Amino acid sequence: MGFFKRHKVWSVLLGIIVVVVVGFSKSIVVSNTDCPTERNYVDFMTGVVDPQTPFLLDKGDLARMNEDNMNTLQIYFSQYLPAPLYQIEKPFILGVIKEAKKQGMAVHVAGQTGPAGSSEGTTEKDIEIYTRRVLEWAEICEECGVEYFSPIAEADLILDRDRAIAWHAEILPEIRKVFSGKVYAHWSCYSPDDVETQKELEQKGQGWDLVDAYCYRVEASADFDGVMLDFAAPTPFQLKYLFDPSKPKEEGDPYRPDSLETIVIATAAAADELGIPIYVGEFYVLHMKPPFGLMSEYAVISGEERAEYFGKFIDTFAPYYDGIIHCGWDFKNEPAEQVIREKFGALQ
Repeated sequence: MGFFKRHKVWSVLLGIIVVVVVGFSKSIVVSNTDCPTERNYVDFMTGVVDPQTPFLLDKGDLARMNEDNMNTLQIYFSQYLPAPLYQIEKPFILGVIKEAKKQGMAVHVAGQTGPAGSSEGTTEKDIEIYTRRVLEWAEICEECGVEYFSPIAEADLILDRDRAIAWHAEILPEIRKVFSGKVYAHWSCYSPDDVETQKELEQKGQGWDLVDAYCYRVEASADFDGVMLDFAAPTPFQLKYLFDPSKPKEEGDPYRPDSLETIVIATAAAADELGIPIYVGEFYVLHMKPPFGLMSEYAVISGEERAEYFGKFIDTFAPYYDGIIHCGWDFKNEPAEQVIREKFGALQ
């Protein structure tokens, strides 16, 4: 607040800019409500999500996604932005939804976890805001004929697992009052409680029971129309075992982590038991090293290696899951794009 007291002129100018931009954005919202409303559910979901999707995508990108055999666009709205910025974001999202629908793609809309997206920083006031915005977007998505909706992407990361389950129970009936499409639970399968459990187990030379953690999320999604699970970028340690269920623990390694196939088979069986479809909400393999040391614990590999791992991920998921979404539209003109195009095409 001190800045605004010392710089009243700049504060007034900033206020005027915000009012103008918000007013402009609201006029665009009105013009973007003419979305094709017919729903286009897909047999096997293939697509991409990017937190910056509404600001970066254009018609050419959506056409190229079609060429890469992606039939679904997953797009996030922000639950953590201040109200003026939240209003500014809305027309961008609506514009992308409209263009995706015009090109025959299905759309999945979800609330986006914030930059401070750990459960420790999420207050009851935050949850009130999230609830209000989720129900607002559920109504918008109904008007636009959106096929799929999730209240929060990676709900356990922003609320913690058990609080997310309780919140889902409260908000799901309210969503169904205004949205008639498919409503999916979307989990990161990683929350602060899990991190502490993992650290404790690693200190004892044991691996975290990922199968149990993932299956718990599936079982908690019984009242939804489907469940989406995220598979984070692998660490170098995980890559050694990720795609080889029979590989024994190497000497010197503290434990042998679960293979991807082990987790996938178990979670698919849990979803089948409930009679609901199961999807990869996000999978990701790092190619270029992020700035500022972000995600420094994960493996950074070459473009050719990344393409190879894309293929391995898709081949592992495809026999058991009902859809696969990649996190990030960041593989254009890379070897991985050709892998996506061929393997997603074979799944249509």
